[in-house]
Amino acid sequence: EGKVAIVTGGGGGIGRVIALRFTREGAAVVLAGPTEGKIKAVEKKILENGGRVIAVLTDVADEANVERLVAATLSEFSKIDILVNNAGIAGPTALVPNVRLTDWERTLAINLTGAFLCAKHVFPHLIERRSGCIINITSIAGLQAYAYRSPYCASKWGMIGLTQTFAEEGGRYGITANAIAPGPVRGP
Repeated sequence: EGKVAIVTGGGGGIGRVIALRFTREGAAVVLAGPTEGKIKAVEKKILENGGRVIAVLTDVADEANVERLVAATLSEFSKIDILVNNAGIAGPTALVPNVRLTDWERTLAINLTGAFLCAKHVFPHLIERRSGCIINITSIAGLQAYAYRSPYCASKWGMIGLTQTFAEEGGRYGITANAIAPGPVRGP
């Protein structure tokens, strides 16, 4: 109740469900995603249910986009309490020698660097308030290997280390950081 949460990848799947639940619990939500139609559809549903929400077109792998996301959140709601790093892509399914470098780089840019960039720009606001929560959505693929999914697995294993680092650095400021590692989920 009364919290402000940024949910990356908020236009569908796990992010959509998290955003809807947060608003049912009384939080204001900022939906971040790269597909305007998807985040606007979730925004519309939340508004129809009486929730407080804005949708911000965001590529989490682009630092200027992330800075704009944080600025829009503060402009609309004046604070940030929760960051949910949910944005992610599956990346290629291929034997390691067949993974193109561009696919490797894009998967890590969205799944791991995006979480870093969002935390980098949200952390100062959480530190100032001496409270907050970062929730990183990783995957079971961050806990065990999956053949033919090297970029995805590397990004999700990296998310575990990033979460532990956020917890270590944020704890002294009252900031918690946790990772959720779901298994396969039903798609849209």
